[in-house]
Amino acid sequence: MGYHSPKQTAGAVPAMALDKKQAMPPTFIPPYNDNYKFRGEADVFRHLHQTLPDEATVFTNVRIPDPENPHQNPIYRREADAIIAFPQGVIVVVEIKGGVLKSVKIKMQDGKEEEWMAASRQVDEEGEELYRLEHPSRQADTLRDDLRDFLRASMDKAGGEGVDKLKIWSITAMPHTHHDDRPKNKRYAQYVFCGERCDEIGERLSTISESRKKNQNFLEVIKSINNLC
Repeated sequence: MGYHSPKQTAGAVPAMALDKKQAMPPTFIPPYNDNYKFRGEADVFRHLHQTLPDEATVFTNVRIPDPENPHQNPIYRREADAIIAFPQGVIVVVEIKGGVLKSVKIKMQDGKEEEWMAASRQVDEEGEELYRLEHPSRQADTLRDDLRDFLRASMDKAGGEGVDKLKIWSITAMPHTHHDDRPKNKRYAQYVFCGERCDEIGERLSTISESRKKNQNFLEVIKSINNLC
């Protein structure tokens, strides 16, 4: 999810025609539409819809149970902006941050510096005020881990092989942030797509999935995630 502004134009992602190599768009659950609430999500979902292969399934705005509180009211659960599933057993959690973000160093209580991302909003003619946000890649990692725990419990009940043969990972998409302002932490940088590079997500994920054999438990994975929608 992410903040949006009707005046925000920097780094906007242009609309694209359906990729010539793409015979059919991927399956979206709920079905794809042009009326997503946040512009950042709308831009990234459009890229995914236009570039992912038809074998992919994209779940949007999925509330994932807390493994320590599985019966928590769904409205209080953490929300994954998108979960992409490939029949080869590749599952990708996508955290989307709209608006122009900047990498900033924050001194924590223990005295150590930690990288955060900040949303920059104009407050007057003399300058701007930065609003500190939790690092989106850390958020994505937490959601990835929660999803893995959920699938492990769900697939174990169904008598499947569990999540051991699945590749579950996370990426961050910041469609309105310039590439030069991306996170500097090397741990996260390679999993972050900024600005126009968001149109590379579909191709990159497809290449990774194509290198793997199809997973026999894929339908069970789809069923489990679909139960959260």
